[in-house]
Amino acid sequence: RGAMLVRLLLGGAAGLLQTRIIPQLAEVLHALLRGFGERAFQWASEAVGPVPNEAFSPSDKQKMLGHLSVAAQAGENGDHGREVEDAVTEFSEACRRNRRFQDAVERSLMPPQQLPPPPLR
Repeated sequence: RGAMLVRLLLGGAAGLLQTRIIPQLAEVLHALLRGFGERAFQWASEAVGPVPNEAFSPSDKQKMLGHLSVAAQAGENGDHGREVEDAVTEFSEACRRNRRFQDAVERSLMPPQQLPPPPLR
């Protein structure tokens, strides 16, 4: 369930939810990283991995995962909420650059039963 929650949080940041909600999404992700540590980091890694490289480059993925890793390793002892929020905001901005990227990212993050039908173009 934790892996699904992380995917849904990142899907919201990628464009399924309004941008004004990104700080709350990041706060929940940060709480998961603090509470579940390396396990939550693994969920995030698995969620970000299939995101298309043209929407979010491998170097951007590594940078984001670096911030999340620091938060996960600090656990309850560290407060890296700002770094997590910055990482989620950068992810959101990259994914929302154009509709094609946004659609591709949303499809990579959402479970098959949750996917809307592809848009008619």
